[in-house]
Amino acid sequence: MGYDHTQSASLYLLLLAFAIGIFAASIFVGEIVVQTVCLSSGALMLLFAFSFRNLTVSDEGTELLICFGPLPFFKRRLQYSELEKVEQARSTIMDGWGIHMSPSGGWVWNLWGFDCVDVWYRQGRKLRIGTDDPVALTQFLKSKVVARDRARQDQLILSFEVLADRYAVCRLSPDEPLPQWASQKQWVKPQFLSCSWTPDELSVVCREAIVPDHIESEADWMCMRVAGKLDFSVVGILARITKYLAEANISVFAVSTFNTDYLLVKSQQWELTVETLSNAGCTVYPLQDV
Repeated sequence: MGYDHTQSASLYLLLLAFAIGIFAASIFVGEIVVQTVCLSSGALMLLFAFSFRNLTVSDEGTELLICFGPLPFFKRRLQYSELEKVEQARSTIMDGWGIHMSPSGGWVWNLWGFDCVDVWYRQGRKLRIGTDDPVALTQFLKSKVVARDRARQDQLILSFEVLADRYAVCRLSPDEPLPQWASQKQWVKPQFLSCSWTPDELSVVCREAIVPDHIESEADWMCMRVAGKLDFSVVGILARITKYLAEANISVFAVSTFNTDYLLVKSQQWELTVETLSNAGCTVYPLQDV
C-alpha cells in the first residue's frame, strides 16, 4: 500500500503580495543600494511564495518524502526503519506553520491548518507533519511500524533449550487441590511444572516419572523452551514457531510463563521437530542441570 497526498493552501498569496509590494516600492527608490536590497528581498519573497504553495507527503519505498513545493527546495526524508511511534494529533497556534522547532518539542513541517501527525523516530526524536489528510497518513505510517516490527521478528534467531526428562499432561477434577506428587517441595531442585485450573478441570504438566498410574494423563512428551527471557512487547514468537512445526505436520502443546514459552511434542516426532527448527534457522541444544 502506497501513499501520496498533496495539500494546497493560500498562504503563498500573502508572500506573493509582499514580493509584488517590494518590487513596486523599488521603482520609487532612487538609491541603487536600497533598490538592490528591495529587489533582492522581493526575489526572496517570490522564491518563498512558490516554495510553500503546497506540501506533498509521499511513499518512496523505504522512506517517507515530505516536500514543500512546487519549487522543491525544502524537503526531508524519513526512513521507515527509524519509526518508533505514530499518533494523530492537533497542533495549536503556538506551533505555527512552515518549518521550525515547536515549543512543545521536535520539528514542525506544516503548510496550513491544525490537523497533523506526530511521528517519533531515532530514540525519541519527534516530527510533527501538518496535513489535511491525518487519518489516512496515520494509518499508513502505523502499517509501516507494524511491518518493520514483523520483519525484525522474522530476522530474530531463536534458540531452544531441551529439557532432559519426558513429560505428561494430566487431567484432574477442578475441585481437587494440587496433589502431593506434583508438589515442588519434594524435589531436590525446581523442575518444570505447570498447573492450570478452569471450571472444568485441573491440568498438570510435569515429568512423566512422577505421575501415579491411576491419574488420567497423556504421556511421552518431549519438552523444550525458548532460550532467554521474552519481553512482553515482542509479539508473534509462538505463532512463528508453531507455523514452522505445523507446516511439517507436527502437533504442539504450548505453555507460556512470565519469562518464556515451553513447547511439548510427542517423542515419535522429536527428530522431525529438531530437523524442522534447524532448517528454519533455529538452534536446539540440551538445557544443562535441569
